[in-house]
Amino acid sequence: MDRYWDPRIETMSRDELGDVQAHRLHWQVRRCWDGSEFYHEHLEAAGVRPEDVGGLDDLERLPLLTRVELEADRSAHPPFGRAVVARANWLIVPKTPSTLSTEADAVNRVSVAARALCAFGTRPASVLAVAQFGEPRSALETIQAAVPQVGRHAPPRA
Repeated sequence: MDRYWDPRIETMSRDELGDVQAHRLHWQVRRCWDGSEFYHEHLEAAGVRPEDVGGLDDLERLPLLTRVELEADRSAHPPFGRAVVARANWLIVPKTPSTLSTEADAVNRVSVAARALCAFGTRPASVLAVAQFGEPRSALETIQAAVPQVGRHAPPRA
């Protein structure tokens, strides 16, 4: 395993990284604008349209949201509120009402966990002990799924 989890991203120039970040920010703002009444209304109230977001300098123009606002919207529009951007057929039924994710979210969580294991120095020759005490099981399941990505075998859960 290389020193980097994703050498293409982790070794690119600052200019290239800025371009990637700007593209992803614009994509995300467009996705929220098109896919969620909640975010559309908040962006519009702040005077921001997706075409106005061209780079990281535009971050300060984006409205900040609070947990209280998100919870109020979810209460007013059960079961998930209007902040959900994913289409209904993409949703995984959550184990708890506060957890909502798509299959892509699950894949991304595993990738982030694998990247973290790599950053902590985990390599194919590493010995790992993965333990869980209580809930949530999702964290353990994510790590169990990430371990093989860094070249290790994860023993099955008991």
